[in-house]
Amino acid sequence: MRNVLEQLLVLTQEEHEEKHGATSSVGCADTFPSRGRHEDGGAFLVPEESARQLSVQVAQLGRIVAVLARRMEDMEAQSARLITVSHAQALQLGKLIRGKAQAVAQRYGLPADSEKKIRAAIKKELLTRIGVRDLHDTPLAAWDRAAGIIDGFSSIGLIMEIRKGENQNGK
Repeated sequence: MRNVLEQLLVLTQEEHEEKHGATSSVGCADTFPSRGRHEDGGAFLVPEESARQLSVQVAQLGRIVAVLARRMEDMEAQSARLITVSHAQALQLGKLIRGKAQAVAQRYGLPADSEKKIRAAIKKELLTRIGVRDLHDTPLAAWDRAAGIIDGFSSIGLIMEIRKGENQNGK
């Protein structure tokens, strides 16, 4: 890049010498275009080739920044997946599951022993949707999502299955 700029300076100096018949620009109002010049009104003129080069360099810099930003986001997402909930938080998820199972059993008038099946169904759905094997493996970044899955659990099929088993055992 430096060589290209030096070549441009030499070319423009030769053009200047041809135009004015002088080897120096001292006292000349028309300075070398590659270095820019001031026009009346304070505008600074830059040669078209320099402007094109600058444009290309700015575009390259923009692409580099975009790639770095994407890599940074990927690294942040990866680190968020690696940080899992603490043991106390995993126990808290278990308490949320138990509370939801009790609420579902009470809402539909199911026997207390049906809570175990409901807890298992809630936990299975949670682990499947989060994509982990155990509550302790839940990513910390997915805490709010996990709580929402538990809170929003609904399975009419499970309720019907429990009631069907209840009716068969009651007869």
